Amino acid sequence: MKKAEQKIKSVLVVIECIILGIGALISESGTSRAVKYSKDYMPYYLYALLGVVLIVILVALQKKQFTIYLGIVMICLYALFAGFHGYGVCALAAERMHHLEKYKDASVIMHVGDDVYAWNGESFYYRDELKAASLEGKDIIVEINGEIEKTNVPVYVKNENYDTLYFEIAFDSGGHYLVMEKEK
Repeated sequence: MKKAEQKIKSVLVVIECIILGIGALISESGTSRAVKYSKDYMPYYLYALLGVVLIVILVALQKKQFTIYLGIVMICLYALFAGFHGYGVCALAAERMHHLEKYKDASVIMHVGDDVYAWNGESFYYRDELKAASLEGKDIIVEINGEIEKTNVPVYVKNENYDTLYFEIAFDSGGHYLVMEKEK
């Protein structure tokens, strides 16, 4: 009976290692997408490395009595940290940066009546902090590289500061804004 238990245990450890390996590959792919846009996300490769380290630990301890339970705990913790924090942060950042590519190195100007606003190169993602700017009666024109792109688009403001306006760029989930500073 001992041999049968050992075989079952070995199979379970292999399955746990495969799950951790898949997690490490997913973590690496998500990080690679973000690193393509910014090298600031390179430390997130440590999550993929952590997955490999966890696999090595499981293999090294496969003869121990508690290895199966340790593997389950490792998978849960790895999914929580590497999945939600590591992959989630990188995937969201990559998606945001992908949608900003159109505006990179572009001149984005917004005319609000007689006032002119220029994109300061920053983006903003916290919709709850913004409210619709009350600009009744003023025509709003957005130019990208000198060509009129949009007219009478909704514009947002934060803390009633009309020196900085927020222009929402097209994106599936919404909530992606270019920060527009008033030119003086």
